[in-house]
This record gives sequence, C-alpha cells and structure tokens, in this order.
Amino acid sequence: MDARAHAEIDPALPPRRRSGNLVLVQDARGDVLLVRPTYRRGRWQLPGGGADADEPPHEAAQRELLEETGLTVPVTGVVALDYVPARDGQAEGYNTVFTIGRRLTASEAAAVAIPEAARAELDALRFVRPERLDDYGTPQQVRRIRSSLSAVEEGRVLPILVLGARVAT
Repeated sequence: MDARAHAEIDPALPPRRRSGNLVLVQDARGDVLLVRPTYRRGRWQLPGGGADADEPPHEAAQRELLEETGLTVPVTGVVALDYVPARDGQAEGYNTVFTIGRRLTASEAAAVAIPEAARAELDALRFVRPERLDDYGTPQQVRRIRSSLSAVEEGRVLPILVLGARVAT
C-alpha cells in the first residue's frame, strides 16, 4: 500500500475489522462513476473509503465522495452490504454501498474532478458504461457494483439508520 494512502492506519497495528463506505453515483446516461486509486495498481472502484473513529458510515461515505470527486451530494440509502473475508494480510471487513437516490445532472457530472488534495491517492476517475465494468474492476468489484445497480433499478434501497432512527438526508 502506498504510504500516502490511508495514513491514519498504523501498518503495525491494522484494524481487526474494516468498514468500507462506498457510493454508487451515475450520470444522466446511467454510467457509473469509478475512481482509480494509486495504491491499487490500476484497478478501478467506486468512490469511498473507511470511516474515522466515531464517524457514522453514511457520513464517511459523503466525506470520501467529496474528498475524491468534489461532489457534495447526500447519500440517501443503502443498496448493498458486502462481506470481505480476511486475506493477503488485510483484515476482514464490510463494504457498504450507498446511493445518492438519483442520477447526476449533466452539469453535476461535468464538474466531477479529483480535488488537488486527493491526487496522491487517486490518479483518475471516469464514468463507465455498466456493460464495460469488466474492463475496469476486479471480479468482486464488478459483482458489487452490478448488485448495487440492480438494487437501485428494482427499488431495493434500505434506509440509513443510526440507533434505529432514520437519518435525514
């Protein structure tokens, strides 16, 4: 892993369980927004990242989306929860995929860009046709994205709750 990425994680004391918070964003055509982290050797993924201490997952997802793409849109629901077993020295974890509940307008999509502060962590972003996802992501990433797209298309979106109360978005 690149030393600049995830600097808040002590490599000598990695967390016992990870919590990834990803955001499914589509443009007006239905293309999916992907980012290419510098530490993933050319593999693309949904924007997002880990939560800081005492940071709710939905707030982490929104923060990461802003940090990685400049987008300031709220997440409105959960479309997937993906368990990832421990492997290759990484802790087991969960990736929660959030939706923004709508497609971006053309002007919003055109404004998406990697902020200067994220250039050490990301080297590219783009909107990708769903049928081309296999050209960009790992098989598990592609399965996660396709399942999330299906959930949105079929209206299977779960509410975001904190202590059992629905979060206002």
